Amino acid sequence: MINEKQFAKYHTSLWKAILPLSNNAVKNINCIYSKTFTPIVISEYAPERRSLINHCAFNISKCAQKNKISIKDLKKNISTYTKAIDLTQNQLKLFVKRDRTSIETPSNIELEEIFSLSENIEKMLIIKHRNDTKIFNPKFKGCGILDDCYGDILIKNVLYEIKSTISSTQKCPNKNLRAIDLRQLLIYCALNYKSKQYTIKQVAYYNPKIGQYFLMDVQDLCLLVSGKNDIELFEEIINYVSDYDKSK
Repeated sequence: MINEKQFAKYHTSLWKAILPLSNNAVKNINCIYSKTFTPIVISEYAPERRSLINHCAFNISKCAQKNKISIKDLKKNISTYTKAIDLTQNQLKLFVKRDRTSIETPSNIELEEIFSLSENIEKMLIIKHRNDTKIFNPKFKGCGILDDCYGDILIKNVLYEIKSTISSTQKCPNKNLRAIDLRQLLIYCALNYKSKQYTIKQVAYYNPKIGQYFLMDVQDLCLLVSGKNDIELFEEIINYVSDYDKSK
């Protein structure tokens, strides 16, 4: 069994075959959807700390929503946000086998960036979905070689992917959406098509670090990256993960 990130990153022959237009789609999306929200000031820290900082920000946002308080108020409650950080460290321990410096407790400077990211997520949710019920980490039933997996945020019929990545070259700071991000969204939608757990009509991508945001109908995204409708594309993904073991 593999998770959705592994499936999106590898199995490149499949993705090239069923998403022949994805590279052009990414270029077009990055061009059209630039900085919709205000970017944050990025602090200097070791690259291996990025995962901890980004995941802490998401878990703190989740914690604030669960407790129905603002990030500003959460910052005053040390014991509450510390639990969110502890949770993040425990989650990342599964992926860090030796050197644990990448998941050590955040410094004060790192903590400021974590809260800045959380506040940007909060602003987006308020502007786009102030009164809507928000489901953090919606679970999608696995299929074939794909294990159960969790999306980021589901709001009404919109599935969000939150990615706090930045361009490694810094030459194109607005162009941070990647083909692999679209693959992840399509994987969740395909699994949901199979299980019919939720109603997902639109997908959205938000980068709280640089303020990049885009929203698109699922049908339009499928046509954009593959030239096929959503049912055709999802059937191809589901058939592949269902039959993969049989072909080995």
